[in-house]
Amino acid sequence: MAKSKPLLRRVMWIDQQLRVKRGANAPLPNCRTLARDYSDEYEPVSEKTIQRDISFLRELGVPIEFDRKPERNGYYYTEENVFLPAFHITESEIFFTCIADRALQQYRNTPLYGKLQSVFEKIQAMFPAKVTVDPAWMNNVRISFVESPLRENDVKIWETISKSLYQNHGLLIKHRKLQDRNTSVRRVDPYHLFGREGDWYLLCYDHPREKRKGGIKMFAINRIEYAEKLSETFSMPDDFDITEYTGTMGVMRAEKPYNLRIRFDDYCAPYIKERIWHSGQEIKENKDGSIIFSSPRETTHKYHIMQWVMSWGEHAKIILPKVLIDNIKKQLNATLQQY
Repeated sequence: MAKSKPLLRRVMWIDQQLRVKRGANAPLPNCRTLARDYSDEYEPVSEKTIQRDISFLRELGVPIEFDRKPERNGYYYTEENVFLPAFHITESEIFFTCIADRALQQYRNTPLYGKLQSVFEKIQAMFPAKVTVDPAWMNNVRISFVESPLRENDVKIWETISKSLYQNHGLLIKHRKLQDRNTSVRRVDPYHLFGREGDWYLLCYDHPREKRKGGIKMFAINRIEYAEKLSETFSMPDDFDITEYTGTMGVMRAEKPYNLRIRFDDYCAPYIKERIWHSGQEIKENKDGSIIFSSPRETTHKYHIMQWVMSWGEHAKIILPKVLIDNIKKQLNATLQQY
């Protein structure tokens, strides 16, 4: 595991070096020697960094002076009993840090995981040497996150997309649809990158090309086989609203928006009422214990809703729209043919 040496660790190390008892004419630690002795292969530290650390300590009120005598040429404490400002962390704060560390597992299939893991290692390295906690739960945090199956993502493609997204540069991508063997070349403007149930998607403006119409489209990252950052830049539309394209009801959008109404019987109605499936959902309770679930706003998510309704079997029935009813009938009939 790579060493983590953030500011606090460096400051504590500098403090230790200044406390070393030296002879009256012995050399004192200065920026050059401190940078040399502290640096290693994982994190080289410059003399300017050490100088900033010394200035930081002085701003905290730590009595540090510099002896300019040629034989000394270094920093020293002007007082015998020097105490650095206390760094306090509670047991509950450490506990929740451990929980957050568990939550990072959902990013294992992205370059985010390694970078976030490094951040948490640095946070843990900043803990003081003595913290009063019960060691039993530190080694046995009984909290886990059940993850959806993760898809593999190409690290280089992910980084190219994320850099283009951050810098507002266009992208040239080769994308393959789930049912196709061949890839299609697209020039896109990356708008947003988001994850859902283990999958990651790029929301972007797909430029028109030949017979293909342009427009805002969604591409699964794991099916992008090539990505190249272009020199051309773009500006985000002023009226762009990410909430119109993402949500708890799904990711992929239908061509036309529709109003959704679903009847859940008394068996699964309690489960449906326990969760927020859509930010604008409405639930009407019937006398027989069943409910009518509806979205007052028009929604464009289709495939996820069909899968969600069919997962409840005979306990759920779509009332509106008719297009979803027809699609589910076709899928169920095709499924029956398998048996």
